[in-house]
Amino acid sequence: MIDTLPRAKNKAIRREVEARLEQYRIYKYLGFQAREASITASYEPHEGGRTNKVSDQTGNIATHNVDEPERRRAFCEAIDRVVERLPKQEQFLIQERYLARESQYITDYSIYQMVFDPPISEGKYARIRDRAMQKIAYQLGLIDENGDVPSSDWPHRNRARRGRAASDATDK
Repeated sequence: MIDTLPRAKNKAIRREVEARLEQYRIYKYLGFQAREASITASYEPHEGGRTNKVSDQTGNIATHNVDEPERRRAFCEAIDRVVERLPKQEQFLIQERYLARESQYITDYSIYQMVFDPPISEGKYARIRDRAMQKIAYQLGLIDENGDVPSSDWPHRNRARRGRAASDATDK
């Protein structure tokens, strides 16, 4: 599975996993900013009429302040568990290149020439990175065992298909 995926699919998988790893860094290193309830009246015009909607701004904020940190912690722990299961070289590469606090300023070149001891070639680095990305994507449920993308997990890749399906349904 891993070595037989086309380059375009590897790139798409890498982009998706890199986005998840960037989200990990944001959650892990930037922390959570708790919301506070507004105590001043808003100057927005309110439309008249009964909607029978009950609004509990304080309750919604309290729920968010409790649930969001827990969701972020669970996401970071899931990424940590997946990376811990990788082989040593793949784990080292992912931790140094994508999970470090300064990783957005680190280049691939600096990793394979200066961090790996002994230095490795660009091609070997790319193979290790691609294998690690595919394993992470599989463990996170972004791809199946054949390297195919499940349609429900990547909705942005299926917009065109859904648009065609919706237009087909209205034509009937």
